[in-house]
Amino acid sequence: MRFIFGLFRFALTLAGVALCGYLIYNFVQKQSVRSEYNDVIQMINHGKLKPAVAKLQQFLKSTESSVRGNAEKELIKVYKSLGDDPGNTTIDSAKYYQLALGLDPDCLNDTQMKLVEADRVFKH
Repeated sequence: MRFIFGLFRFALTLAGVALCGYLIYNFVQKQSVRSEYNDVIQMINHGKLKPAVAKLQQFLKSTESSVRGNAEKELIKVYKSLGDDPGNTTIDSAKYYQLALGLDPDCLNDTQMKLVEADRVFKH
């Protein structure tokens, strides 16, 4: 009986250690993702929009829901900013607006929407 009790205590201890290890690992992973996300936001703030697009797209594919939602909002803003760039051709601007539109159908203003519609008409 003593042996069984000792074995049971060992199993509980082992389960507790495994649970603590999992919780610590999960916490570190979440902090790492948030840190990477903050780095992308800094890229955006410094005007590095095109490299930020690829990073934000990765967040949409592979992260937890809270970061994914924020990444999607930022990606929409970046697409709209890239579309608003006066150095773009009309076609390039329309492509960026269409990408934003694919993420949120209500994100474009009337001027941006007209450009997208004109591009669709022009293609057909």
